[in-house]
Amino acid sequence: MKHFLYNYTFLLRFLIVVLVYPYRAQTDSLHLLKLETAIEKGQAFLMNLQKPNGVICDTVNPLFELWETTIASGAIQHASGSQRDTVLLKALTYLKTNQNAVGWLCHNQKCKQGYCIETTVAYFRLLARLGQPIQQPIKGLLGLQQPDGAWLIGNPDVNETKKYASVTAFMLVLLQEQHLTHLPSYKKAFEFLSKAQLPQGHWGYAWEYYHCPAYALWPSLQVMLQHNLNTPQKNKALTYCYQAQQANGSWWFYDSLYPKQTSASLQTALMLLGLENDKSKVGQLAISKGIAFLLQAQLSNGSWDGGFFPIKDLRYVKKEYIFATAQAIEVLVRYRTWLKAN
Repeated sequence: MKHFLYNYTFLLRFLIVVLVYPYRAQTDSLHLLKLETAIEKGQAFLMNLQKPNGVICDTVNPLFELWETTIASGAIQHASGSQRDTVLLKALTYLKTNQNAVGWLCHNQKCKQGYCIETTVAYFRLLARLGQPIQQPIKGLLGLQQPDGAWLIGNPDVNETKKYASVTAFMLVLLQEQHLTHLPSYKKAFEFLSKAQLPQGHWGYAWEYYHCPAYALWPSLQVMLQHNLNTPQKNKALTYCYQAQQANGSWWFYDSLYPKQTSASLQTALMLLGLENDKSKVGQLAISKGIAFLLQAQLSNGSWDGGFFPIKDLRYVKKEYIFATAQAIEVLVRYRTWLKAN
């Protein structure tokens, strides 16, 4: 009997090696090919939009040209891994010419002498990946922290919600990447972010920040998941994400009071970026379903539909395909890296 069981076990292992492993390898190869194709098409779309001065932005309403150039440049750099790409270098030159006196960026050229914390943080993170020093400019940003631990957006065009969770979360992500979590500023900011979480598990939504829970969840979850602590805040946020996912793998929050909304593609990309470091089985399943949705949602020109910036004024139309395409690329690049490593 023991001999029979031994032979049976050996045969089962042999069949797994011969039949299952090659199938899995073939499946992974096909999946990687789909990812590579989608990334290349998305990257080409963004690169083809670049103007002679280096800007990459909405061709109809370039209201967020510095924000969009920063986000698009980051996606292009992540996709190629190159630091010397001509498109990237032109974009960086454009951004540097639009820095204010202390090296910060606003969201557009009209407020060039001002600043936007989120645009500046995205810019600094890109510079850091390219090996450029950002320690000195970060010191200036630390000096803007409020007594309660938060940062205000700084953006002169944001009038209703100057203190929003995403702003502080952006700063926390930057401090984590720069290994500055030992600073008292970090602890105060983390405490603020933890207290700002709503009972539903997300950090709210505001029209000046794309009017969807996914926007603040994106950096907030990245912060929470970097802490290897089983905190109630992290668990509440993850539970919300799992429960809010649609059957088709997407996330889409809709507010009927706003005729213009961001798309499921943009919101899904933001949620997936937030969930990137969720290693649980539930999290991995949610990510896989979200990736499948993004792959099928890509348009024939390589872009992803981002919907609209959700301002109530019906006369104002600002499409968000740059933001959506850049974020989708970021998601797929990270998933490609994970798939190759596993």
